[in-house]
Amino acid sequence: MENLSIRYRILAALLLVGIIPLVLLGYFNYQSSSNMILNNELDKVSLFNDQLQDRFESYFNKIERDLLFLENNIENETIRLQEEQFSPLLKSSLEQTLSNFALINPEYDQIRLINKEGHEEISIQRQLNSINIVENGNLKNISDTSYFNASKLLNKNETYVSQIDLKIKEGLIEDPHNPIIRFVRPIAINNEVESYLVFNLRLDHLLNILKDIIQSSDYPNTYFTNEDGYYLIHNNSEKLWGFEKGFDNANNAFIDYPLIKEEETIGTNQMVSEEQVVLWQTFSVSKLNNNAFMFIQEINDIDFTKPLLRFERLFLLQLAINLVLVIAIGFRLSNLIKEPIDTIVDSVIAIGKGEFDTPIQVSGGKEINTLGYEIKKMAFELDNLYENLEKRVSERTNELELTQKKLIETANTDPLTGLFNRHYFNNYIQNFKTHEESEHINLVILILDIDKFKNINDTYGHNVGDDILVVVSNILIKVARESDFVVRYGGDEFLIALYNCGIHGAHHYIERLNTEIEKWNNNQEMIVEGLEISIGYSEFHQSKHIIDVINEADAMMYENKMKRRKNN
Repeated sequence: MENLSIRYRILAALLLVGIIPLVLLGYFNYQSSSNMILNNELDKVSLFNDQLQDRFESYFNKIERDLLFLENNIENETIRLQEEQFSPLLKSSLEQTLSNFALINPEYDQIRLINKEGHEEISIQRQLNSINIVENGNLKNISDTSYFNASKLLNKNETYVSQIDLKIKEGLIEDPHNPIIRFVRPIAINNEVESYLVFNLRLDHLLNILKDIIQSSDYPNTYFTNEDGYYLIHNNSEKLWGFEKGFDNANNAFIDYPLIKEEETIGTNQMVSEEQVVLWQTFSVSKLNNNAFMFIQEINDIDFTKPLLRFERLFLLQLAINLVLVIAIGFRLSNLIKEPIDTIVDSVIAIGKGEFDTPIQVSGGKEINTLGYEIKKMAFELDNLYENLEKRVSERTNELELTQKKLIETANTDPLTGLFNRHYFNNYIQNFKTHEESEHINLVILILDIDKFKNINDTYGHNVGDDILVVVSNILIKVARESDFVVRYGGDEFLIALYNCGIHGAHHYIERLNTEIEKWNNNQEMIVEGLEISIGYSEFHQSKHIIDVINEADAMMYENKMKRRKNN
C-alpha cells in the first residue's frame, strides 16, 4: 500500500469506504423499500375505494336534502294557500312543484304524494326524458303495500328507506337492470301527519357516476356489490344482479371469492394468488339504515408489482452509476494536493451550513486558486439569493393570505348590504351541533320581511328598493349586540340569530328595532307610505332541530304578515 501512488491510495480508500457500505446500505434499503412500495400500492387502492365510498355517501346526503326540501315546500305551500288537504288549487300547485323538481332531477323515477288512507293523490312518473303527471283515474291505492304500512309508523322528521331492489314492470325485471331504493317521508301540517311523500330513486344514475370514476382510474376491474354479494357494477354484464336468473342470480361475489364470505369485516382486506391480487373494502351507509356494500378490485399480479420492478431496475442503475462516479472522482481527486482540498472542503461545508462569510485562503496553483475564488464568489451570491428569496417568500405569503381573506369575505357577504349571505348561513346550519349546549343556550332565531317591498320597487324603482334594503340592514346591525349576527336571507327577508337571549330578550330586540324604524319613518322622505316589517321568531331547544326553529320563525312571520294585510 505504501508503494502505491496517492491516486491509487485515494481510489482504493474510496472503493473500500464508498462501494462496500453503498452495496450493504442499498440491499437493506431495497428490502425496506420493496415492502414500502407494496404497502403504498395497497394504500392507493384503499384511497381509491375511499374516494368511491365518499362519492356514494355524498350522493345520499344530497338525497336527504332533496327530501327535506320537498317536505318543507309541501308543508309551506299547504300553509300558504290555507286550502283543505288536496283541494284542486293545492293539488295543482303541488303537482307543479313536484313535476318541476322531477324535471331537473333525473335520478328520481317516480315521486308520489299519498294520503293517510293509502290512495295516491299525486303521482309524477318519468318516461325516458319526459315527465308525466298521472291522471286522477289512473291513481292507485297502495294501502296493502309493505312500505306504506311501515311508513304509517313514522313520526314527523323520520324517513322510511327500503332495501335495494330491482325494478319490476308487468311481472318482469326491467331491462336494462335498474336497481331502485324507495324513500318515504311523512308530511305534517300543524304537527299532524296528513300525507306521505314517496320517492323512487333510480340507482343507475349513481352507478354510472361510479363507473365513470372506475373506468378513468388505474383499477378498471373494480366491482361493486350489495350486502348479499350481488353485483351492481361488473365488467361482465351477465354477472349483474338479475341477469337471466332473476333475483337469485348465481353470479355472486361470495361464490366467486369464497374468502370474502369467511372474512366479513368492515374495512379493507386482500387475497393474493400466483396470477392475481384481489382486494375488497366493505362499508356501511347510515343514510340507508346501515346497509353494507363492497368494492372489489381484481389486479393482475404483474401490474400490481410493476412499481417494484421499476424500483429494482432503478436501484441497479443507480448502483452502477455510483460505482462509476466513485472511480472517476477518485482519479480526479488523486491529482490534487491534499491540503488545499481539505481547506476547500472545509469551506464548502461551512458555506453549506449558511456561513457565507467563511474565508477561503488556498495556494496550490492557478486552478486551485481559481476554484477558491469561485467558491467565495458563489458564497456571496448565495447569501444575496437567500436574503432576496426569504423576502419574496414573505411578500408572496402575505399576498396569498390577503387574497384568501378577501375570497372568504366575498363568498360569505352580501355585496349590497354587507351582511352575511345565505351561503354563510347554510354553512352555519351544516356545522350546527345540538349537543353544544353552552354555545346554543337561549338561542332565538328571528325572520324579518319588509312589507309591500314589491310595491316599493314598482313605485319608486329598484334603486330606491336597494336603498331600503341598506337602511333596514343598518338598523338591524345597530340594534344587534356584538354576539348576534344578521343575515340577508333572500330578497327582502333577513334572519337574525340572537345568542344568550331567550324569548324575553327577543321581545326587547323587536322593541328596539320598531323604535329605530319609527325614528327613520319620521325623518325620511324616501317613500311616502313609510317602512313596515313583519317579524317571526322561535327559540332553539335541545329537542328541536335548527331547521325546525327556522321554519317556526318563518311561519310566525308569515302569519303576522297576513294579519297586517287583513287589518289594512
